[in-house]
Amino acid sequence: MSRAEGEWRDTGAGTARAADAGDEPGGIGGPGGIGEPNRGEPDPGARNSTVDRALRVLEAFLVDEPQLGVVELSRQLDLDKSVIHRILATLVRRRFIEQDPVSRRYQIGLRVWELGQRYRAGHQLRDLAEKELM
Repeated sequence: MSRAEGEWRDTGAGTARAADAGDEPGGIGGPGGIGEPNRGEPDPGARNSTVDRALRVLEAFLVDEPQLGVVELSRQLDLDKSVIHRILATLVRRRFIEQDPVSRRYQIGLRVWELGQRYRAGHQLRDLAEKELM
């Protein structure tokens, strides 16, 4: 099943992008290509990519609720439960998400904290505060 340029198509071996990233204005990354930030705004064409979906799952944990279930995530992100389950299984395996053995709900895992610590080590709090205040 093929769609217009820049949309998704079924290749028989899964879903693939109809146009290469290099064919789009700006290519990979933000408007200027690799290395230029996207400023947190999702590329409309990347909304269905596996990486984008996984990041959306991680971002769902930024809310006040410390634990989320598959059904909640599915509703919140408008993704099929099977997609959510596969993404969560990968994130659990990589320790970005943990599953509570009693409630069977999910929460942020150790790797997210480790990434935060790595970020913190590379950025002085004072420098960050100065940028925000200017």
